[in-house]
Amino acid sequence: MIYPRWLTWAEKKFGWIAIPNLPLFLVGIQALGFVLLAVKGGSNPAVASQLASRLVLDPQAVLNGEIWRLFTFIAIPMSHGFWMIFVLWFLYFVFNSLAMAWGDFKLTVYFLIAWVGTVLASLLLNVPVESFIFIESTFFFALATLIPNREILFFLIVPLKVKWIALFSATLMVLFPLLFSDWAYRVYVMVAFLNYLLFFGPSYIDFLRMEMRRRKMQ
Repeated sequence: MIYPRWLTWAEKKFGWIAIPNLPLFLVGIQALGFVLLAVKGGSNPAVASQLASRLVLDPQAVLNGEIWRLFTFIAIPMSHGFWMIFVLWFLYFVFNSLAMAWGDFKLTVYFLIAWVGTVLASLLLNVPVESFIFIESTFFFALATLIPNREILFFLIVPLKVKWIALFSATLMVLFPLLFSDWAYRVYVMVAFLNYLLFFGPSYIDFLRMEMRRRKMQ
C-alpha cells in the first residue's frame, strides 16, 4: 500500500495522538455495552431496547443536551446473546490485524476520521446512528484491501477469504443504501466511508494511471 502524503506528514507532526491498544479499547466498549444491556435489561427485551435507545446518536437529543450520545453509539452491541462472542472475536481480529499492519497512529487516524465523519453527517443530515456497524465495516474493508486472500473461520467453522465477505458486505451496506435510500442517507453513507477513501483513494488512482499508461504502450 502507498500511504497518502498527508498521512505520512501527519504522523511526523502529530504522532503523539496515537491511541495504544485501540483494538482492545474498541472491543471492550462493545463488550461493555453488551454486558450493560444484558444486566440492566435482563430477560425483558423492551427494557433492553429502551436502554439501547439512550445510547443511539440521535441528532435531536444531542441538540437538547444529551452530549453523551456523540460517544455512546459505538457501545451499542452489534449482536445479542451467544452470537456476541463471535462478533467480539471478529472485531478483535479485524482491528488487531490492521494495528499490526499500520501501527497505532494510522489506526487511530482511521478511527477518528470515521467517528468524526459519522457524527458530523448524523448531526448535519439529521440521520440517527443506531449501530457501530458502519464504522466497523470501514475497518473490515481496509483489511480486505490489504490482505484480500486472508482466510478466516466464519463462525469459527467455515473458512472464507476476507475479500468475498467484504464484497457481500459492501453490496448490503453501501450499494443498496446508495441505490434505494433517500438523499440524506446516501450522503451519510458516503461520509461514513470517507476514511476508506482518504486512505486508499490515492492508491486506486495511481493504479488506474498505471493501467492507462500500460494500455497506451501496447
